[in-house]
Amino acid sequence: MTRKLIAAFAAVSMFAPGLANAQVHQPHMYAALQDLQDALNELQIADSYGDHGGYAGRATQEIQHAIDNVQNGIAYRNDNPN
Repeated sequence: MTRKLIAAFAAVSMFAPGLANAQVHQPHMYAALQDLQDALNELQIADSYGDHGGYAGRATQEIQHAIDNVQNGIAYRNDNPN
């Protein structure tokens, strides 16, 4: 999904109780998560060529770590609302 689509979904979900309620409060976290997942996919493709001196593989690991952290942040916010 693109950022615009995520933002539109978040806006619509405000009017539809129960639909992705967390996205209403965390649209930037979800946008960041999508961007990181897109980056991970691109790095995995780049790494399959094996011509980046191991850097694409290391970046893949770091992006996965960032994805895990963003997901943990989303879960924390869901469990600890204001």
